[in-house]
Amino acid sequence: MTGISRKKNAVYGGAILLILLAVFNVVAFVVPHIKGGTFWTGYAFTMAAFLLEILFAFLAFGKADTLYRTFLGIPVFRLGIVYLVLQVIFGLVCLFVHLLPTWIAVVASVILLGLYLILIITAMMARDEVDKTGNKVKDQTAFIRSLTVDAESLLARAKSETAKAEAKKVYEAVRYSDPLSSEEFSAVETQITMKFASFSAAVEANEVEAVMAVGAELLILIGNRNRKCKALK
Repeated sequence: MTGISRKKNAVYGGAILLILLAVFNVVAFVVPHIKGGTFWTGYAFTMAAFLLEILFAFLAFGKADTLYRTFLGIPVFRLGIVYLVLQVIFGLVCLFVHLLPTWIAVVASVILLGLYLILIITAMMARDEVDKTGNKVKDQTAFIRSLTVDAESLLARAKSETAKAEAKKVYEAVRYSDPLSSEEFSAVETQITMKFASFSAAVEANEVEAVMAVGAELLILIGNRNRKCKALK
Protein backbone atom coordinates (compact mmCIF):
# COMPACT_ATOMS: atom_id res chain seq x y z
CA MET A 1 0.00 0.00 0.00
CA THR A 2 1.55 3.27 -1.14
CA GLY A 3 1.48 6.57 0.72
CA ILE A 4 -1.03 7.94 -1.80
CA SER A 5 -3.34 4.94 -1.27
CA ARG A 6 -3.18 5.37 2.51
CA LYS A 7 -4.05 9.05 2.17
CA LYS A 8 -7.00 8.25 -0.10
CA ASN A 9 -8.28 5.64 2.35
CA ALA A 10 -7.96 8.15 5.18
CA VAL A 11 -9.95 10.71 3.17
CA TYR A 12 -12.66 8.14 2.36
CA GLY A 13 -12.82 7.02 6.00
CA GLY A 14 -13.09 10.62 7.18
CA ALA A 15 -15.84 11.31 4.67
CA ILE A 16 -17.84 8.29 5.88
CA LEU A 17 -17.52 9.43 9.50
CA LEU A 18 -18.68 12.94 8.59
CA ILE A 19 -21.69 11.55 6.71
CA LEU A 20 -22.65 9.38 9.67
CA LEU A 21 -22.18 12.33 12.00
CA ALA A 22 -24.45 14.49 9.84
CA VAL A 23 -27.11 11.76 9.69
CA PHE A 24 -27.04 11.36 13.45
CA ASN A 25 -27.44 15.09 13.99
CA VAL A 26 -30.37 15.22 11.57
CA VAL A 27 -32.06 12.38 13.45
CA ALA A 28 -31.28 14.06 16.76
CA PHE A 29 -32.65 17.53 15.94
CA VAL A 30 -35.12 17.13 13.06
CA VAL A 31 -37.12 14.15 14.32
CA PRO A 32 -39.35 15.27 17.21
CA HIS A 33 -37.99 14.23 20.62
CA ILE A 34 -38.36 15.18 24.23
CA LYS A 35 -34.99 16.81 24.81
CA GLY A 36 -34.44 15.98 28.44
CA GLY A 37 -31.46 14.69 30.37
CA THR A 38 -31.55 11.29 28.69
CA PHE A 39 -31.54 12.88 25.23
CA TRP A 40 -28.57 15.12 25.96
CA THR A 41 -26.67 12.26 27.61
CA GLY A 42 -27.08 10.05 24.55
CA TYR A 43 -26.25 12.91 22.20
CA ALA A 44 -23.14 14.04 24.11
CA PHE A 45 -21.62 10.55 24.46
CA THR A 46 -22.35 9.72 20.82
CA MET A 47 -20.67 12.92 19.65
CA ALA A 48 -17.72 12.04 21.90
CA ALA A 49 -17.60 8.58 20.28
CA PHE A 50 -17.27 10.17 16.82
CA LEU A 51 -14.51 12.49 18.01
CA LEU A 52 -12.64 9.65 19.74
CA GLU A 53 -12.83 7.51 16.60
CA ILE A 54 -11.25 10.34 14.59
CA LEU A 55 -8.58 10.85 17.26
CA PHE A 56 -7.63 7.20 17.65
CA ALA A 57 -7.77 6.59 13.90
CA PHE A 58 -5.15 9.31 13.56
CA LEU A 59 -3.07 7.78 16.36
CA ALA A 60 -3.38 4.36 14.70
CA PHE A 61 -2.52 5.41 11.14
CA GLY A 62 -1.15 8.96 11.34
CA LYS A 63 2.49 7.80 11.47
CA ALA A 64 2.00 4.56 9.56
CA ASP A 65 4.65 5.15 6.89
CA THR A 66 4.86 1.45 5.97
CA LEU A 67 2.40 -1.37 5.25
CA TYR A 68 3.67 -3.12 8.41
CA ARG A 69 2.78 -0.17 10.64
CA THR A 70 -0.56 0.23 8.88
CA PHE A 71 -1.32 -3.40 9.68
CA LEU A 72 -0.43 -2.82 13.35
CA GLY A 73 -2.93 0.05 13.53
CA ILE A 74 -5.90 -2.02 12.31
CA PRO A 75 -6.87 -3.50 15.74
CA VAL A 76 -6.96 -0.01 17.26
CA PHE A 77 -9.17 1.25 14.43
CA ARG A 78 -11.52 -1.75 14.67
CA LEU A 79 -12.02 -1.26 18.41
CA GLY A 80 -13.02 2.33 17.69
CA ILE A 81 -15.55 1.20 15.08
CA VAL A 82 -17.09 -1.33 17.50
CA TYR A 83 -17.38 1.31 20.23
CA LEU A 84 -18.82 3.86 17.81
CA VAL A 85 -21.49 1.43 16.57
CA LEU A 86 -22.49 0.43 20.11
CA GLN A 87 -22.62 4.03 21.29
CA VAL A 88 -24.64 5.16 18.26
CA ILE A 89 -27.17 2.40 18.93
CA PHE A 90 -27.39 3.30 22.61
CA GLY A 91 -27.47 7.00 21.70
CA LEU A 92 -30.51 6.41 19.49
CA VAL A 93 -32.15 4.54 22.36
CA CYS A 94 -31.57 7.57 24.57
CA LEU A 95 -33.00 9.84 21.91
CA PHE A 96 -36.23 7.87 21.41
CA VAL A 97 -36.85 6.24 24.80
CA HIS A 98 -37.49 9.35 26.86
CA LEU A 99 -38.79 7.26 29.79
CA LEU A 100 -35.28 5.90 30.33
CA PRO A 101 -33.91 7.50 33.53
CA THR A 102 -31.05 9.92 32.97
CA TRP A 103 -28.84 8.24 35.54
CA ILE A 104 -29.12 4.91 33.72
CA ALA A 105 -28.15 6.60 30.44
CA VAL A 106 -25.16 8.25 32.09
CA VAL A 107 -23.94 5.12 33.90
CA ALA A 108 -24.31 2.89 30.84
CA SER A 109 -22.54 5.43 28.61
CA VAL A 110 -19.69 5.89 31.10
CA ILE A 111 -19.22 2.12 31.46
CA LEU A 112 -19.17 1.72 27.67
CA LEU A 113 -16.69 4.56 27.31
CA GLY A 114 -14.49 3.27 30.14
CA LEU A 115 -14.30 -0.24 28.65
CA TYR A 116 -13.44 1.23 25.27
CA LEU A 117 -10.64 3.41 26.65
CA ILE A 118 -9.15 0.49 28.60
CA LEU A 119 -9.21 -1.75 25.52
CA ILE A 120 -7.86 0.94 23.21
CA ILE A 121 -4.98 1.80 25.55
CA THR A 122 -4.12 -1.89 25.87
CA ALA A 123 -4.24 -2.34 22.09
CA MET A 124 -1.99 0.68 21.53
CA MET A 125 0.51 -0.57 24.12
CA ALA A 126 0.58 -3.96 22.38
CA ARG A 127 0.99 -2.27 18.99
CA ASP A 128 3.92 -0.17 20.21
CA GLU A 129 5.59 -3.21 21.76
CA VAL A 130 5.25 -5.23 18.55
CA ASP A 131 6.58 -2.29 16.55
CA LYS A 132 9.53 -1.95 18.91
CA THR A 133 10.29 -5.65 18.61
CA GLY A 134 10.05 -5.45 14.83
CA ASN A 135 12.49 -2.54 14.72
CA LYS A 136 14.89 -4.43 16.99
CA VAL A 137 14.82 -7.49 14.73
CA LYS A 138 15.30 -5.26 11.70
CA ASP A 139 18.41 -3.72 13.28
CA GLN A 140 19.75 -7.15 14.23
CA THR A 141 19.46 -8.43 10.66
CA ALA A 142 20.84 -5.31 8.97
CA PHE A 143 24.42 -6.67 8.62
CA ILE A 144 23.50 -9.86 6.74
CA ARG A 145 20.84 -8.15 4.63
CA SER A 146 23.29 -5.46 3.54
CA LEU A 147 26.09 -7.97 2.91
CA THR A 148 23.73 -10.16 0.87
CA VAL A 149 22.86 -7.23 -1.40
CA ASP A 150 26.55 -6.38 -1.83
CA ALA A 151 27.49 -10.01 -2.56
CA GLU A 152 24.73 -10.34 -5.16
CA SER A 153 25.82 -7.11 -6.82
CA LEU A 154 29.43 -8.28 -6.85
CA LEU A 155 28.43 -11.58 -8.46
CA ALA A 156 26.85 -9.68 -11.33
CA ARG A 157 30.03 -7.66 -11.84
CA ALA A 158 32.44 -10.62 -11.92
CA LYS A 159 34.26 -10.81 -15.26
CA SER A 160 35.74 -14.30 -15.46
CA GLU A 161 34.18 -17.68 -14.82
CA THR A 162 36.58 -18.32 -11.95
CA ALA A 163 35.69 -15.02 -10.28
CA LYS A 164 31.99 -15.67 -10.83
CA ALA A 165 32.24 -19.13 -9.28
CA GLU A 166 34.02 -17.79 -6.19
CA ALA A 167 31.68 -14.80 -5.91
CA LYS A 168 28.73 -17.20 -6.10
CA LYS A 169 30.16 -19.26 -3.23
CA VAL A 170 30.46 -16.12 -1.13
CA TYR A 171 26.97 -14.95 -2.08
CA GLU A 172 25.37 -18.28 -1.16
CA ALA A 173 27.34 -18.46 2.10
CA VAL A 174 26.09 -15.01 3.08
CA ARG A 175 22.55 -15.62 1.81
CA TYR A 176 22.09 -18.74 3.92
CA SER A 177 23.78 -17.33 7.01
CA ASP A 178 21.88 -16.77 10.24
CA PRO A 179 20.43 -13.26 9.78
CA LEU A 180 20.38 -12.31 13.46
CA SER A 181 23.33 -10.39 14.81
CA SER A 182 24.44 -9.17 18.23
CA GLU A 183 27.30 -7.43 20.00
CA GLU A 184 29.10 -10.77 20.41
CA PHE A 185 29.60 -10.91 16.64
CA SER A 186 30.92 -7.37 16.21
CA ALA A 187 34.58 -8.44 15.94
CA VAL A 188 34.06 -11.18 13.37
CA GLU A 189 31.57 -9.05 11.42
CA THR A 190 34.15 -6.26 11.24
CA GLN A 191 36.65 -8.77 9.88
CA ILE A 192 34.07 -10.00 7.34
CA THR A 193 33.38 -6.44 6.21
CA MET A 194 37.09 -5.70 5.70
CA LYS A 195 37.74 -9.03 3.99
CA PHE A 196 34.72 -8.56 1.73
CA ALA A 197 36.09 -5.17 0.65
CA SER A 198 39.37 -6.85 -0.34
CA PHE A 199 37.46 -9.61 -2.09
CA SER A 200 35.38 -7.07 -4.02
CA ALA A 201 38.50 -5.22 -5.16
CA ALA A 202 40.07 -8.48 -6.38
CA VAL A 203 36.91 -9.52 -8.25
CA GLU A 204 36.51 -6.17 -9.96
CA ALA A 205 40.21 -6.15 -10.92
CA ASN A 206 39.79 -9.76 -12.15
CA GLU A 207 42.85 -10.86 -10.15
CA VAL A 208 42.11 -14.57 -10.17
CA GLU A 209 44.72 -15.67 -7.61
CA ALA A 210 43.67 -12.95 -5.16
CA VAL A 211 40.02 -13.81 -5.72
CA MET A 212 40.65 -17.46 -4.83
CA ALA A 213 42.83 -16.68 -1.80
CA VAL A 214 40.73 -13.86 -0.31
CA GLY A 215 37.48 -15.69 -1.16
CA ALA A 216 38.63 -18.74 0.81
CA GLU A 217 39.51 -16.57 3.81
CA LEU A 218 36.16 -14.79 3.59
CA LEU A 219 34.28 -18.09 3.54
CA ILE A 220 36.15 -19.20 6.66
CA LEU A 221 35.15 -16.00 8.48
CA ILE A 222 31.51 -16.39 7.44
CA GLY A 223 31.60 -20.01 8.62
CA ASN A 224 33.07 -18.94 11.98
CA ARG A 225 30.27 -16.41 12.42
CA ASN A 226 27.62 -18.99 11.64
CA ARG A 227 29.09 -21.45 14.13
CA LYS A 228 29.07 -18.76 16.83
CA CYS A 229 25.41 -18.05 16.01
CA LYS A 230 24.53 -21.70 16.57
CA ALA A 231 26.57 -21.91 19.76
CA LEU A 232 24.77 -18.93 21.31
CA LYS A 233 21.26 -20.25 20.61
